[in-house]
Amino acid sequence: MRRLYLVFALAGLILPFAVFAPYTQQHGLDLARIVDEALATEMSRFIAADLFIALLAFWVYVYRESKRRGYRWWWLFILATAGIGFSFAVPAFFYVREGWLSQARPQGKNEVHSAETM
Repeated sequence: MRRLYLVFALAGLILPFAVFAPYTQQHGLDLARIVDEALATEMSRFIAADLFIALLAFWVYVYRESKRRGYRWWWLFILATAGIGFSFAVPAFFYVREGWLSQARPQGKNEVHSAETM
């Protein structure tokens, strides 16, 4: 699974910016225009609201999971969400989390975690 999370993180880094880069070349980095265009239709507002709730839930999860397991640097995933994007930060966190879990696991054990322990 860890490699799959890495693939998703890389895709979440590259694909959105492949769309965003030409936009900024044409219109510049005008944040007011970006927000106006992003929220221009009812459907885009629906998607933004849905994504915002998912983003908040992810931030709470990252914070609580990191505090519970003693992970430092949890705040980097909050910054990655804001600075790079949700589609990068979520799989990047899961990629790093898998590494943390494999280091915490005794060698040779391949535990299956229940939803409560995750």
